[in-house]
Amino acid sequence: MNPTRRYRIAVVAACPFPSLRGSQVLVRELAAGLAHAGHSVHVVTYPTAQHLAPVERIAIHRVRKLPGLWTAHPFGWQKVVLDLLLAWRLLGVVRQQRIDIIHAHNVEAPLVAFLVRWLTGLDPVEVSAVGSALAEPRLADYDDVDTSAVTLRLPTGALVQIDSIRRTSYGYDERIEVFGSEGMVETQRRRTGAVSRYRAGQVIDDGLHPGWFELVKPTYAAALAHFVSALEDGTAPTPSLEDGLKAQAIAEAATRSLHSGRTERIEY
Repeated sequence: MNPTRRYRIAVVAACPFPSLRGSQVLVRELAAGLAHAGHSVHVVTYPTAQHLAPVERIAIHRVRKLPGLWTAHPFGWQKVVLDLLLAWRLLGVVRQQRIDIIHAHNVEAPLVAFLVRWLTGLDPVEVSAVGSALAEPRLADYDDVDTSAVTLRLPTGALVQIDSIRRTSYGYDERIEVFGSEGMVETQRRRTGAVSRYRAGQVIDDGLHPGWFELVKPTYAAALAHFVSALEDGTAPTPSLEDGLKAQAIAEAATRSLHSGRTERIEY
């Protein structure tokens, strides 16, 4: 990224914004940081928001609020309609503001699927998914879950297991294990520090980060810088568009399996 150039950036948030939940916090901090660095930032988002103090030096462009379209927690057909309206609103902002960079959010499932492809170098062929609403039972009313287990089968017959839970009271816990016939490779939990306190009968370690934003903040900035540098240098960014489309195909097949209760083939 050219440190002297000032960009016109559209930050797309397919969610109520601003809000004090999950990725909305990241969107707010990212947009504020880009604006503080001197860039022109335009957030394109849903028509709803929590009553929070406005984000300084950031232009917010909202989808038109249609009568009868409930948007507090959109699911199903409401989500589809909102995202279509969001795409139309984004197109208008890109044209009117002559946007240089579009940065989108809320693609957690495809990102996990991309991680699987990156680790294995293979495209999964089928997927089986189950889920429950345990920590927040009201999510079941919207056909959503907060606890899930997904099994992917690779072309070699190897299996990939992805366990996801929305709420962990002890902090943001994220680990990866690769197990084979001759051993195992494991990534350890990322703690807030590396200090251990030894006392009679116990060892006390530093805890985990409270949320995913605190955990990934440095790498998120590095990923954004890589993307902009690739645009300026004319090189292919990583992940590529093909990576994103294949990851989306895996996520959509997992969603079909969750609703059908059957193993689903992945169509690329």
